[in-house]
Amino acid sequence: MLIAVLVTFGVLNRNSEIIAMKACGVSLYRLVIPIVSIAAILSVSLFLFDQYYLPQANRRQEALRNIIKGKPAQTVLRPNKTGYSASRIPASPTASSTTVFDPERNEFANLSLFEFNPSTFALSRRIFAARAVWDAETGTWRFLNGWQRDIAGANVQEYRQFQQTSFPEIHEDPATSRRKACKRRR
Repeated sequence: MLIAVLVTFGVLNRNSEIIAMKACGVSLYRLVIPIVSIAAILSVSLFLFDQYYLPQANRRQEALRNIIKGKPAQTVLRPNKTGYSASRIPASPTASSTTVFDPERNEFANLSLFEFNPSTFALSRRIFAARAVWDAETGTWRFLNGWQRDIAGANVQEYRQFQQTSFPEIHEDPATSRRKACKRRR
């Protein structure tokens, strides 16, 4: 808006219209007030539009995009907020990080699992999956489009990518994940 006001006055000055208006008895104050007031009204309306309308429109757009692409819906109000939880798988403490959990379809998106050595609490394995879906028949999670890293100290021992796999040692049921997702939303 400031640039538009400056360009307007620059064009008026170049064509000597400001001098003509001053010769006709129009003060600079009367010349500036309409242009500055219109610029201020437009600036305030753009600010209000950005603060109140656009966030809701962006959330709606993301929800529709997730439906179109078949992804689970966002479970938190702020999509960039990551949910963390810690659980105890027998013989190995783990922590998980996820941005999306769909309790209706029992599905995670962007799931990271961190497994720690119980004696030193050093990171021993990390699993990432673009999606994780609960398989009720086998009672395990199916991890889709991801990778696994086995870590020993500062070195990566093994790295493997997968399209679809399951880890039998990870058997936390969806009801537990649903409770954790509900706690994060509060």
